[in-house]
Amino acid sequence: RTINLWQGHAVEEMLTHLLSSPAAVRPLPTSYFVAVLSALCSFNVPKEVPLTLASAFVDRVDCGESIATPEQWVRILHSIRALDDPPWWDRVTPRILQNLVPHVRNLSPHNLALLLQTYASKPQHSKPGQRAESGDAILDHLPAVVTGAVNQAVRAGGWNIEQVVHNLDQLGRLDWYSDTTAAAMVAQCTQTPLLEPHAPLLVPLSRACAALRIHHAPLLNKMVLWYCWSCTYLRPNPLPQPQVDELLEFAGHLLDLSFHSLELQGVLSEQLLNPNASARQKLALLAAMARFAHFPVEFKEACAKVC
Repeated sequence: RTINLWQGHAVEEMLTHLLSSPAAVRPLPTSYFVAVLSALCSFNVPKEVPLTLASAFVDRVDCGESIATPEQWVRILHSIRALDDPPWWDRVTPRILQNLVPHVRNLSPHNLALLLQTYASKPQHSKPGQRAESGDAILDHLPAVVTGAVNQAVRAGGWNIEQVVHNLDQLGRLDWYSDTTAAAMVAQCTQTPLLEPHAPLLVPLSRACAALRIHHAPLLNKMVLWYCWSCTYLRPNPLPQPQVDELLEFAGHLLDLSFHSLELQGVLSEQLLNPNASARQKLALLAAMARFAHFPVEFKEACAKVC
């Protein structure tokens, strides 16, 4: 409970000395071990220290000397995921997943979201044959198990619209697609009225749709109409540079889905006259409009200035 108070007080060497041996935490109950491991990973200690502790804990579980709940496995994975690079990958993460995968469907919506976020933050991409050779073939089952649990959580109403969009974005980062899961998540997004607090959701939602190749015309049209309305009535006029970049990203995802909208093309045309837009952004606007095959007067005038 006090380990966080040590942050910034040059205790990294002391922690490394105390916890370098797995025997130092062997007497701890699992809940205390998980708390220590979570806090330790926030300190500037050699990554071998927490990874060695996690590996030794999995050894004790395999020998029947310790037990852990699925929620505790999620927290352990969340703690060490950022540090778990080869050669540690084969020694820690697949072994944690072997204990966790059979219980994924029983995770609470919160812990399921944490698992998805943790794994998507640093996905491991390898060929199936390489997985079998390294002993981590459990990863072949992970996408189906997780998407099934996500489908169950969404249909049970376990997540609000913000959480649905965030987790759909994580699935897009992992390129994990399931018809039933995508249908459930898209249905909730389609049925939820978009309000001002939902403005930050449009880019990640469009990014997820593009990554998972979800071309759901009613949802995309709803997103575009609301985005264009927000540009007229909610956002500063002219748009500042960060919001121009956001507009370009949003338009880019729609282009990847081959979804065309006259309303969005009109907003892009207006930004060619935006005094806040940089030269790079104006060139990106011209490129987006060319991909939309939209060539209004503003486009021709901007092209003439560039040439």
